[in-house]
Formats: sequence, C-alpha cells, structure tokens
Amino acid sequence: MEETLRAYETLIAQRKVKVIGASNFAAARLEQSLQISKEQHLPAYQCLQPEYNLFARQNYEEQLEALCLKNNISVITYWSLAGGFLSGKYRSEADFKKSPRGSGMSKYFSERGFNILKALDEISEEYNVTPTQVSLAWLMARPSVTAPIVSATNIEQLQDLIASVALKLDKQVIERLNIASAY
Repeated sequence: MEETLRAYETLIAQRKVKVIGASNFAAARLEQSLQISKEQHLPAYQCLQPEYNLFARQNYEEQLEALCLKNNISVITYWSLAGGFLSGKYRSEADFKKSPRGSGMSKYFSERGFNILKALDEISEEYNVTPTQVSLAWLMARPSVTAPIVSATNIEQLQDLIASVALKLDKQVIERLNIASAY
C-alpha cells in the first residue's frame, strides 16, 4: 500500500493526477491505507467506488459507510440499479432476454428481491415516477453517498436518470424502502 501511495504522490507532484480514489476496497484495506497516508504524509484516498444499491446494501452499510463518513471520503456507487433489476424491467426469467445483462438477473430473483420491486412499484405509483427514479433517489438521500454511477442505452433511459435528481423522497418512504430491502 505504501508503494502505491508513493506512486500516487509522484503522479500528483507531476500534476498528472489531482486526487486519488479507490474501488472495491474492503473496509480494513481502506482504513489501513488511510492510516499509512497519515503516518507517512502521503496522499489519501478522497473517494471510494463501492457496489451499493437497494439490493446490495449490507457490505457497504456494515463495513464501509461509517469509515467513509468519519474520513470525509466521497462515495460514488456503482451498479446503482443492480444491472437494471431495480428499474423493474426484469420480473420473470422471460425478461432475461431484454438485454445482455439479463442472464445475471437470476441472483435477484428471491423473496427479498421481489419485496424490493413491490415497494418500488408502490412508491413509484404514489409519486408518479419510475422505479429507476425511486431507486436512485433513495441512494442520493443517503448522507454518505456523493453520486451514483448509472448508464443508459437510449434517450428514454437517460431522461429517466436525469429526472431522478429532482425526486426527493420523504423520510417515511425512505424507511419503507429500507424495510423492504433489509438484509
């Protein structure tokens, strides 16, 4: 870790890099890295890119979130819509053919996964928005999340993603989503 941080120090001094970020670090590794940065006066990670969404919550919330908040580390989540599952487009195995990612959706087909979709459907109807917008609004409401990473394959999806920024969920709705997606 020290060798890597020293390499970043060189890149920063050469103005090739402004800040550094980590992806998929375990909490212990991130904490150790931050300690080395402090002790050796080396650059410290400023952001973390973990998998985090309504379905994949446990690892981030139990191990990384408090560490990121304590150290003021920006969190930029990836797989924010669980490969499209949280958009609601995968409801049966027949839907797997809708995209190349479809074959990986079976891991979400569980009682918990369908409870999450049910809550997303209900809240989407109440707010007159899409499950995508609700899923992303939930992420953006987390105090520890700076921004979610999402992708679009067409204009309609892009418009849906853009609209999610304006959606503000009330505390009761956030709690309903927390309960539906509890691990």
